[in-house]
Amino acid sequence: MLQKTARGNKRIAVISGLLVSVLLTVTVYAASDYTANVTDGTEALYSSFITRQKVVDLLENNLSVRKTDKSFTDARSFALGKTKRITVDDGGEIKELYTEATYVQELIDENVIKLTSDFDFLNVASDALITNDLKIEVTHVTSKTYKTTFDVPYKTITEYDDTLKKGETIVVQEGENGVAENTVEVIYHNGAEFTKNCSQTVIKEKKDKIVKIGTLEYEPVMPEVVEPIASVGAVSEEKTLPAPIKFKASAYCACSACCGKSTGITASGMKAQYGTVAVDPRVIPLGTRLYIEASDGSFVYGECIAADTGGAIKGNKVDLFFPSHSEALSFGRRTVNVYILG
Repeated sequence: MLQKTARGNKRIAVISGLLVSVLLTVTVYAASDYTANVTDGTEALYSSFITRQKVVDLLENNLSVRKTDKSFTDARSFALGKTKRITVDDGGEIKELYTEATYVQELIDENVIKLTSDFDFLNVASDALITNDLKIEVTHVTSKTYKTTFDVPYKTITEYDDTLKKGETIVVQEGENGVAENTVEVIYHNGAEFTKNCSQTVIKEKKDKIVKIGTLEYEPVMPEVVEPIASVGAVSEEKTLPAPIKFKASAYCACSACCGKSTGITASGMKAQYGTVAVDPRVIPLGTRLYIEASDGSFVYGECIAADTGGAIKGNKVDLFFPSHSEALSFGRRTVNVYILG
């Protein structure tokens, strides 16, 4: 009886031990269970064999995860081993990610970090080691190019030439504007203007205008001065005048009112001065020496030279030069005797 009782007690002890072991095992497993509380209030139970990555995935989807009575609301309180929490600032868009990658280049290769051009860059090197709380900033680089064309004005270049008469001008080369193009490249970092690069290209070269101005001085041929005479009969025996020819005479000076545009140089190249007169070269050739006096003997111009022409001087007309405009106006218009001296 006692043996039966002992054997019974022993059996009870073994069974009790097994029950305790089972209860401990159940308790251990129960303590390892993870519960995911979904945002809509529904509760889902996962076995104790749920992976750490599964928990990270749940956290990334804004689900709370708890192990028995201990809650995990972010990866820092749960991520073990190689899982790290990082922040990616993608051109101003902030993302919190969890990764088991070791180097930043792996995130680029896996398209977790997206580079949209060869000019995009990061604030860390691509071979940088990924650690918890690493912040990666992505800068996207874009550009726009603007082009404008404009005229390049030509310049007028003046050259002095001593083979040309003073006051004479010759256009050696006409001017022509050129054309250039401005190019402005605007660089943007994450859509904001960062810098500008400017350049200029010549499309068509300008051609400067070249003008030559004469500097050659002509010594005027001064008419021989003769004493004024009241009439032909008063000429000395040494100077015998030919028969006079009646002309209509007017007077002018070198001002713009008389000449329109004045250079001070006559048609023959002589400087305009008292003693140079304008004639019709078909009647009196340029360079002819003359002697002029009023037909009524009231005025003597004296000996002079046919050195100039005029648009209104046709036929038997002569235009007498005076140093001032008032003298020319005072002379007015008269009939004169013109003696051709040769």
